Amino acid sequence: MNIPEVNNGYWFVLDRHSRARDKYNSEELFNEDRHSYNFTVAVFDTDEDILYIYELDT
Repeated sequence: MNIPEVNNGYWFVLDRHSRARDKYNSEELFNEDRHSYNFTVAVFDTDEDILYIYELDT
């Protein structure tokens, strides 16, 4: 991911995997039982007023 370090801001993770039990819980993202990764990460930098979005679909 090319998201710089953000000291002041907000983050959001959405797990879009078909078998995700809780799509807002990032703890399952890299579970060993998964063979694919489908998620979105958003980080809002309040100092720079920049929204970074990263999506991965494998």
